[in-house]
Order: sequence, then structure tokens, then C-alpha cells
Amino acid sequence: MLLCLFLFTFVISTIPEPKLIMDYINGVDLGKGIENPMFVLVYNVLGVVIFLGFAAICYKRYEKKLKNGEIGKL
Repeated sequence: MLLCLFLFTFVISTIPEPKLIMDYINGVDLGKGIENPMFVLVYNVLGVVIFLGFAAICYKRYEKKLKNGEIGKL
């Protein structure tokens, strides 16, 4: 249950407001101080991809050390 809540909030925080995206696509003036929603979407998604890639690299290195028996020795 907690994982589902985390995934839901993670997705919601990554994607900009749909109305804002549609207004941008339709050419509506978004007003002063509002960032380009497509830039925000790409920025957030790239941040997630980079973070998950780095986490995967670190996890693979950890698994390799476990396999070689380097972790757990006193």
C-alpha cells in the first residue's frame, strides 16, 4: 500500500498540470512567471532517468561485491 502511494505521488509530482499542458499546446498565453510545461516535463523525466540509471549502476556494483564476497567480512 505504501509503495502504491509513493508511486502515485511520484508520478503526480513529475507531470505538470494537464490543463497547463493543453493551454500551451493550443497556444494560449500562460501569463508571466509560468514556465513552459513541456520543458518542466522533460526536465523532470530526465531527472528521474538519470537518478534511476545512477541507482542501477550503484546496485550492480553492490551485487558484484556481494558475489565476490567483499561485503560481509569483518
